[in-house]
Amino acid sequence: MCIRDRDQIRAAQMHQRLAERLLTHFTLTSDEMAIVQAPDAPVDDAFLGVMDRLQTILDESLLLMDVRDEDSETPAGSAQSSARAVEDIRERASSLLQTCMQRLAHWCSTVLRSLPLEGADVTAALREALRRLAAREDLFHPTMTALAETRAARWPEAFHMALVVGGPPPSYLPRPIELHAHDAVRYVSDMLAWVHQAIASERELVTSLFAPLAAPATTPLVASARSVEPPVLDALIHRMLDRSLAGCGRLLRMRVQQTLRAEQQALCLLRLYFVLSFYRDTLRHTLNETSSPLCKTVHELYHMADVAFVHALQQLHTRLVVPEQPGRDVSPALVEARERLDDLLKECADDKQDASIIYAAHRAASRRPHARHVHEDGGQDPAASRGVVVVLALCQA
Repeated sequence: MCIRDRDQIRAAQMHQRLAERLLTHFTLTSDEMAIVQAPDAPVDDAFLGVMDRLQTILDESLLLMDVRDEDSETPAGSAQSSARAVEDIRERASSLLQTCMQRLAHWCSTVLRSLPLEGADVTAALREALRRLAAREDLFHPTMTALAETRAARWPEAFHMALVVGGPPPSYLPRPIELHAHDAVRYVSDMLAWVHQAIASERELVTSLFAPLAAPATTPLVASARSVEPPVLDALIHRMLDRSLAGCGRLLRMRVQQTLRAEQQALCLLRLYFVLSFYRDTLRHTLNETSSPLCKTVHELYHMADVAFVHALQQLHTRLVVPEQPGRDVSPALVEARERLDDLLKECADDKQDASIIYAAHRAASRRPHARHVHEDGGQDPAASRGVVVVLALCQA
């Protein structure tokens, strides 16, 4: 064998070893292929590691294509063969990565549907899986839609159970909220407190799921994807909260409307007005005021309570309008009205803004001719007359 033949053999062996090393570098091992192809393989660090390996193959295979394009001395036949080999490597890696992403999306949907309404344990694997899915809008959006639909169906069921059944068996504690339906203020307060707690629990879960999306990428698979900006992340959280808890607003609206229609006492309606005002302002800081159905529901109920309270004051004013009878003692109706107005003003004592509105209306009414006429007709009890002035001021303001 001549020297030239030995050199060709050595060159062929070197090219074979190089090809084997490249093939080993740009293909998965048998164990890694088993992880990808096994339908029941868990989504763990090993599975995520295989996904990173596939993304690395795709990234580094681009370098081979760049080197092939720049090497002008490579024979045409060899260049075509190398191009086909690189394309085969990339096509195979892309197909396997797509399979992994679909399995990841299916696994995330299954885990998210099984999360409890309260006290959910969000694992690091689930956060990382969602982070990877966020780079694929075609997979991330359906997964989030499935989560929102599942939570939107379960929260109204939980609210209904809290209303009519109470807590879980065997104790069923706390007791059903509707046991206190006879006490309008406590009934409405308990419902709103339950809804507020549900919002807090849901926001904690959604924030825990989406918080990693705003962090810098640490893996090859998501290194090319941009971190989610805080305003975009907040909008995503608000959309999830709006959809998940929208059904609770329908149950809340029906029961609070029934309570407002059945209640006739102005003092109780004023307290309901304050309760709804407090939760309206509270929900504004948690939900999106313009798009949240639940926030809109509480805002509408707040205005209904306002209208009901004004109507109750008008009814009180109607009962107080009696013909003038000089020399007659103050009627029991005026005494009762004064007591009710005192209760209303005491109820406002802790809320400076609402109390100032009432007193401002009192001062404005005292300068009106009609108010002065009522004051002159108050007879022997100026305090009762002042009470009537407040009623008229509230009704006319």
